[in-house]
Amino acid sequence: MISTLTDIYSELEQIDVARDLDQKSLHVSPSGLSWVPVPTLDGYSKEHLLQLYYFMSLTRATDIEIVKMSRKGIALGKHLPCAGNEATAVGATMALAKDDWVTLAIRDLGAFLVRGVSPSRVIGQACARMEGLSGGWDGSLHMGHKASRVVGLISHLGTLIPVGVGCSFGEMYQNTGNVALAFVGDGTTSTGDVHEGLNIAAAMDIPLVLVIENNQWAFGTPNRLEYATPTLSLRALGYGRNVEGYWIDGTNVLTVYDTVKTAVERARGTNGLTIIEAASMRMDGHSLADPFTSYVPAEQLEKWKAKDPISIFRARLIKQRIASGTELDEMDARVAREVLSAAIKTEQSPGPDPVDIEAKVFTPSPVHTNAISTPPKTGRTITYHQGIREGLMEEFDRDPNVFMIGEDIGVSNGAFKISEGFSKRYDGLDWNASWKNKDAPFKQRRIIDAPIAEAGFVGLALGAVLTGLTPIVEFQYADFASEAFKMIVNYAATQTVREMGPVGIVMRFPAGWATSTSAYHSVNPETWFASTPGLKIVAPITAFDAKGLLKAAVRDNNPVLFLEYKNYYRIKPEHLPQELNLPVPEEDYVVPIGKARVAKTGTDLTIISFGSQTIRALEAAHVIEKEDGVSVEVIDLRTLLPLDVDTLQASVRKTGRALVTCESPRTGSFGTTIVTEIVRTCFEYLDAPVRLVAAADTPVPFAPALEEAHLPTRGKVVAAARDLLKY
Repeated sequence: MISTLTDIYSELEQIDVARDLDQKSLHVSPSGLSWVPVPTLDGYSKEHLLQLYYFMSLTRATDIEIVKMSRKGIALGKHLPCAGNEATAVGATMALAKDDWVTLAIRDLGAFLVRGVSPSRVIGQACARMEGLSGGWDGSLHMGHKASRVVGLISHLGTLIPVGVGCSFGEMYQNTGNVALAFVGDGTTSTGDVHEGLNIAAAMDIPLVLVIENNQWAFGTPNRLEYATPTLSLRALGYGRNVEGYWIDGTNVLTVYDTVKTAVERARGTNGLTIIEAASMRMDGHSLADPFTSYVPAEQLEKWKAKDPISIFRARLIKQRIASGTELDEMDARVAREVLSAAIKTEQSPGPDPVDIEAKVFTPSPVHTNAISTPPKTGRTITYHQGIREGLMEEFDRDPNVFMIGEDIGVSNGAFKISEGFSKRYDGLDWNASWKNKDAPFKQRRIIDAPIAEAGFVGLALGAVLTGLTPIVEFQYADFASEAFKMIVNYAATQTVREMGPVGIVMRFPAGWATSTSAYHSVNPETWFASTPGLKIVAPITAFDAKGLLKAAVRDNNPVLFLEYKNYYRIKPEHLPQELNLPVPEEDYVVPIGKARVAKTGTDLTIISFGSQTIRALEAAHVIEKEDGVSVEVIDLRTLLPLDVDTLQASVRKTGRALVTCESPRTGSFGTTIVTEIVRTCFEYLDAPVRLVAAADTPVPFAPALEEAHLPTRGKVVAAARDLLKY
């Protein structure tokens, strides 16, 4: 037993990972650190041991075939060789049950094969054929397979750790007993996403097994320049009492299998988190384009080549008379035939059809029998805040698989009190009654207060989607969504086109300018996200639209960014322009996503806006009509993506003049997208140039005089409209 920090570092810093983990593994737990012997072949059936060998052999042969096809020009891009990693990928994945989830790293080709993905589908992926898992939409190993419970791998390192936590959360939510295994490389452990995911798992008692594939190099950076601890398994001590760690030989397939099996069983039994560092060495460059031997010391490479996982396991099987050399040769020959057949199948597979590629970006949305685009003539009026609150409550009451996660939304009811009382209503929890007893369970299930970790809790939500749940994410302010940017842009937006959809998730953004909020609490985030295919963006400003569009968003099959204009949450309906003081039905309804509303009809000029700027647009229209005697039509887009081009065209072709106005800064704004669309489709109908009135190209200022100069005020809209009417 190792007991003191001095002892820990003195002993562990002397370990030669290529030699000293052959016979023992380090176990890290809250009770201390200890060395445990590696498993022997005794106790495992011949069938099981040969299956381990078969999948390692199949992995190596498939990998080699992709390299050959790359050199022939059939496989595209830069394949990431997997030689040296077979034992870790195969051994760990074989320790899972059929319905467990796995998120992969870039050299885990073997995990796909263990989970039942055929070699032809793996090779087809590298060759951009329809046989590949993404049908030509992404490159070698950047794929997933939902039916096999393999999460879609992306290039951004660490991103899938929170997603894996979400898969496990979703299974725990539904009480299935299934858990998740997540792979990362040593370099990836330095990313914030890994820490956020692990901390959330530990804090929320979500079961997870993390396997760190330490192949000594993060691309071209050696371990000693990546981190300062002797082993990454020691990080387990920083996450809590229910977290354990292991440091093992990643080239010993049985050690990997046995260790991960133990961790998986512990995860199932205690909701525990286990961090396993599996030491190995990649035998080739980071990719086929990497001049590996130009920077890796020859002595280091030779030391690890002597530990080739397949050769060593083959020798053990023969030495202990589990199998003869002839039997293993026959198995290798069978593997060779399978891979050759897969290669032929791939070469015969067609490439993807390039016709109508935009149709692949979204999953078709459901058709709602209760959809209404136009509000009723009469009925009750409520605040924008109440409309959003009612929409949430009705969806929570309708579907028990809806849950919401964000910062401060449960115990303290949210920054804007949208979720006031939700924790008690949906989870039966009362913090004031619980806080004195630290041992009493306070298990949040449907209303979850997450740590300050936007990437982490968005990733959790995206993982939960894969298990059939419907998550709603609340960002405290839209500005803070920047912390989760790659989760939204690189993961959520790309999954449907990569055959991993549908991705039904709603992300709520309290957005836009409010008095004295300055630069960090006032962003209009559509500018960030509108150029990313795969995201729907909704921007209502009335209670009728906010409630109906929120309900539609929850029932959609795609990522929906729901923008809420916080400065208008509690404005009384009667204080709004009459065109925005709309009755809200008592009965269940949705407003269709992608349908604009003509808020005010007119004949001489069209003003197009969305969100909070719609209020200024209507106010400007009233001023112009009263003072100038002209007729102005105002369109409230309500949805930005998909954009209702038909309504825009009909109005502009009628009036011959178009003014677009938005609250975000001019350069790169969504307003410029609208202007472009009008010019593209309505040019011959225009009697004047299209004008854009947007905020100044500055950060949002704090002082009132600077705010006035920055904002696209009613007066600026009026002046621009009068200029247009002179043509």
